[in-house]
Amino acid sequence: MARPRKPEALRRLHGDKLDRFNPDEPTPLHGDEPVMPDAMSEAQRAEWNRTTRHLRAMGMLHAADGPLILAYVVAVEKLDRLRIKMTTEPEVVRNPSNGMPMENPVFGQWLKTTSKMEALSNKLGLNPSARSGIRATIAKPAAVPVSGGDRFFGA
Repeated sequence: MARPRKPEALRRLHGDKLDRFNPDEPTPLHGDEPVMPDAMSEAQRAEWNRTTRHLRAMGMLHAADGPLILAYVVAVEKLDRLRIKMTTEPEVVRNPSNGMPMENPVFGQWLKTTSKMEALSNKLGLNPSARSGIRATIAKPAAVPVSGGDRFFGA
């Protein structure tokens, strides 16, 4: 199976060859931010705020990524619930069908959710390996113009 194509903006940040860029690739509107869905738990709201704050600081927050951010937030919250459940349940339980010992299914759910969360964090650029090749520049605030004698003597 072939790797999925990287978006043009990500290819530019990675420094890929300029002759391979698609100038007609659609890009999300800058400044448009996703809206937090209403039906979220407090833990999910806190994770949404944390995640969008990080993406905003990296200059990678776009409204088009709202569903992906939501899926990431739900995965993180589920992962936390499963982590807590793992501390209270035994590692080995009896299989209900044959009575043989087996690993607690909560551990398998935790591993599966971890994989989903890692894949989503890669797509959003939220982990070090996803950011390692990105060279992004954060816009610096414009300098306040100095006028009159302040130019020579300081403000």
